[in-house]
Amino acid sequence: MRRISIRMYVTLDGYAEFPNYPGSDDADANKGADFHVMWTDHYDSTDTILFGRKSYEAAAGYWPSAKWAEGPKLLREHSGWMERSPKIVFSNTLKVADWENTTIVGGHPAGAVAKLRAEPGKNVVLHGGPTIVQEFVKLGLIDDYFLMISPVILGQGKALFGSLPSQQNLKLVDTRTFRDGEVFLRYERVR
Repeated sequence: MRRISIRMYVTLDGYAEFPNYPGSDDADANKGADFHVMWTDHYDSTDTILFGRKSYEAAAGYWPSAKWAEGPKLLREHSGWMERSPKIVFSNTLKVADWENTTIVGGHPAGAVAKLRAEPGKNVVLHGGPTIVQEFVKLGLIDDYFLMISPVILGQGKALFGSLPSQQNLKLVDTRTFRDGEVFLRYERVR
């Protein structure tokens, strides 16, 4: 059965934000080892991307390969992977998706995710903001949590998890630290 993961960047106090801190404006630091552990290392095991509408619109405007044809190799490879991968957008308002390999799904995501899990294929990543992540977590749809913690206490922003109807237990699978103080944590949900 295919696994569903989230890969999120989060501040130490739990906000799903990209704050500025020493080293965060260094392209090498931002797109180096930390980018590999979050994305590149999983290209072979992940072949489908799930989005909420807002995250899809942002990604569709940022990642198409034509934009990165002359960019750094790491970003060219990532844009190619995103373009090749099937993309599913959960939205009741989006009517047209121009980015290739994109399907729009309306209504409640639980049924579509159950169907997707049963289909042949590799693992699936939810590439969304806190709103859709919170919905998936509340529904118990997430199997793996890939979190990159920024060394910042931000004090405000959009909380990654929000409130949940019940506790969910996780098992720590991997942890790594990076040059500018980022900490990577990978958890599996205990079912």
